[in-house]
Amino acid sequence: MPVHNIVVLGGSFGGLGVSHNLLRHVIPQLPNSSDYKLILVNPSDHFYFKPASPRMTSREDLIAFDSIMTPISQGFSAYKQFELVQAYARAINHESRDITIELVNAEKTSTTIHYDTLIIATGASSQSALWSPAVPKEETQAALAEFRDKLKTAQRIVIAGGGAVGVETAGELGFDHGKKKDIILYSGTTALLTRVRADVGKRAEKYLNEMDVTVVHNIKILSSGADADGKEVLHLSDGSKTTADLFIDARGSRLNNSYLPASWLNERGAVAVDDTQRVKAAGQGARVYAVGDIASYSSGGIMDIQFAIPPLVAVIEHDLTGGESKAQPEYTGQKSESMMVPVGRKRAVGVIFGYWLPSCIGHMIKGKTFFADQGVATVMGDKWTKKKVY
Repeated sequence: MPVHNIVVLGGSFGGLGVSHNLLRHVIPQLPNSSDYKLILVNPSDHFYFKPASPRMTSREDLIAFDSIMTPISQGFSAYKQFELVQAYARAINHESRDITIELVNAEKTSTTIHYDTLIIATGASSQSALWSPAVPKEETQAALAEFRDKLKTAQRIVIAGGGAVGVETAGELGFDHGKKKDIILYSGTTALLTRVRADVGKRAEKYLNEMDVTVVHNIKILSSGADADGKEVLHLSDGSKTTADLFIDARGSRLNNSYLPASWLNERGAVAVDDTQRVKAAGQGARVYAVGDIASYSSGGIMDIQFAIPPLVAVIEHDLTGGESKAQPEYTGQKSESMMVPVGRKRAVGVIFGYWLPSCIGHMIKGKTFFADQGVATVMGDKWTKKKVY
C-alpha cells in the first residue's frame, strides 16, 4: 500500500490538537498503520501561545518568552510517522489532491505536497505582530522588546479594539502606567466585549476607568501613519484626527484563507463545513475537514477549538476505517457565553457557560498567569492523553 498522507495545515491549537489525537489514538489502531504519515505544515517551527501576549506588553519579567514560544518538535519528536514542514500553503488543487507550498527558506522554494486526508486548521492572524507569531521566533521577541522600549518614553498611548485583547492590553498598561501616561482605548463600537452580555463590558470599563484609562465608544480608527516627528497620526471615523506616541492595533483578526479554493468558502471567508466538520464543497468521501477559527461554525476562541477536536477526530477515524468506526459525532460550535478577561493584575470580568464570573475567581484562574504554562502543555498534547469514545 502506498503511503497515506494525512496533511494538517496550521500549527496552532487546532492543528496541534488534531495531530496529537491522530498520532496517539487513531493511526496506531488502523490496519496497515505503518503506511500512514502525518505531515504538519506551518510557517514556524515554534508554537506561540497568543493568549499570554497582552501581559508581555508592559513588562518582560512577568512571563518568560520561552514559556509562550515552544518548539513544536518538543512535543512531536517521539512520533515516527510525523513530519513538520515549515512552509506557507499557497494553493490547493483538489482534483489532483496537491497543495502548493512555499518553504520558509532563503529561496522561498515552491513545491507541492500530496494529501489523501486533509485537515484545514490555519485559523486567523491578528493585525499586529504583537499578537501573531513572526518567522523566525526572534522577530516576535524583537517586536515585543521594541514595543516595550517605545513604551518607556511614550506619553500618549492609543489602543484600537474593544475585544478581549484590547481590554487586557489596556488593563496591563493601565495597571503599570495609568497614573503617569495618557492611555486611550477606542472600542470601535458601542461598548466593550460585545460578544457577551452588556454588564461584562460595563464592568471592564469601570475597572479601566479606575486605572485612569479613557474608553471611547462609537468612533473607529480608520487608518494610521507616522508623521515627520515619528508620532502616529490616526484618522478617525468622525472625520477628526488624533496622535499617539504609541499605537496598538488590537482589532480582531483576519482568516488565513488566501490559499483555499473560493468554492470552499462561505460569505465571510470561512471554510463551509457540515455538522461533522467535513468541508461541504470538497465532495462526498473526500476526507477534507476544517477545525477552529477557519471553520464556518466557529465564533472564535480556544475553548471552541478544544470542544471541536474530539468529535472531528472521531469523524476522521470513521472515514479512515471505511465506516468500521461507527461514530460520526456532530459539532456546530459553542453556543453558551464564555469569556474570561483579566483587567489589570488584580481583577477580571467574564462569564463561563452563561454564568457570571466573580472578579476574584477570574483573577485566580487566568489573571495571575494568563495561562502561560499552557504553552508547553499544548505542544506536548497534555490535554489529549486519553481518547474520547463516542
